[in-house]
Amino acid sequence: MGEIALNPRGAQVYDLLFPVVTREWAWRPRLISQLVAGLPVTTTAPSEAASSPVILDVGAGTGTQALAIAAAAPHARVVAVEPGTSVHAAHLKPNPHGVVWVRADAAALPFADGSADRIVISLALHHMSGEVRRSALREFRRVLAPDGRLHVVEFGRPTDPFMRVMSAVGRRLDDYDGMRDPYAGRIPALLHAAGFHVRPGRRRRTPGGVIEVTEAWPRE
Repeated sequence: MGEIALNPRGAQVYDLLFPVVTREWAWRPRLISQLVAGLPVTTTAPSEAASSPVILDVGAGTGTQALAIAAAAPHARVVAVEPGTSVHAAHLKPNPHGVVWVRADAAALPFADGSADRIVISLALHHMSGEVRRSALREFRRVLAPDGRLHVVEFGRPTDPFMRVMSAVGRRLDDYDGMRDPYAGRIPALLHAAGFHVRPGRRRRTPGGVIEVTEAWPRE
């Protein structure tokens, strides 16, 4: 996974621009609602209950999404996984619900088999090479509980001329090679190959291209 070096000022700029470029308000609230739906509810704090549900936010960046998930599911143990130095900027943010910050790579998660109830990865798969992306999806399958859910937010195939233009611009500005599979609409097929059932979700037009939210769960 590519590493993005962010100092505190850079993290602030990123947090201001990212929601605009991705129209975050159009998909993140629904994503979080789906993510926390059906989680078992415990009466003790996540730090005190071994049975608390575990949510992994992989490629968590500056931690904004992980903090929002923890606020929506205060009974869960939310772990934000990020390989880059932006995890240090996340440490500086208020953290009232005890998000755990872990610096690790998506293709080598430091968690036991079947230990996560939910995994979410938002706009991070396209920062990986094809080989690393496939390894990461297999790793998600390993770590996810048999009845768990994986939620993937990623760029998808553009469906009209305007989106094709915007996607081409976004690809040039971001990660040209990494976006090859997402822009070709291959994420569902890659998820299936990694051992998941797949349910494609809503698609959103954004200045960076079409964003698609996909839900997946382990095949037996």
